[in-house]
Amino acid sequence: MFKRYHTQITFLLAGVFVGFLLFHPYAMFVYSMTNLEGHGAAETHFYWKDLFPVVRTTFTSPMLPMAVSFAFFNGVIGLLIGILIEKKRNWSKRR
Repeated sequence: MFKRYHTQITFLLAGVFVGFLLFHPYAMFVYSMTNLEGHGAAETHFYWKDLFPVVRTTFTSPMLPMAVSFAFFNGVIGLLIGILIEKKRNWSKRR
């Protein structure tokens, strides 16, 4: 059974991992750079020393709901890409 859906499962898991390990920290990093609380309206302050604490904070328990949503939606995108690839393979075999 799993052999039939190998491509879809692979892309689903890849999407989950990419969403959790790449897109979620990136979104939190961009948010921390553009968060204007405590700064003037036209000021954004970024220091390289702030990079690693932001990334480390993205994997704490208060951020888990956001991380799960990134993993879920990227998993769905990965699944859809896997389905499209499999459909294209089947279509090219029939031609």
